[in-house]
Amino acid sequence: MIIRPKNGASRKMNVGLVQAHKNFIQFVPKQGDKIIIYYKNIKHAIFQDGFKELIVLIHIRLKKPIKLNGKNVEDVQF
Repeated sequence: MIIRPKNGASRKMNVGLVQAHKNFIQFVPKQGDKIIIYYKNIKHAIFQDGFKELIVLIHIRLKKPIKLNGKNVEDVQF
């Protein structure tokens, strides 16, 4: 999976694995730091099915922003 906004300073897409645990969602990229989003910090989560589309998306709106690349981010997409 790919995360947006990108994590890291490189221009390459950040490919990694999304894992759903009991208390949080974790994105583990092949390179760089892992990202943990706790369920209690999720305001809205939208699943967009990939039926007749190339991309399946998971949109997450956060209650409190997290830091990615030194910027505060409220919206994360996988």
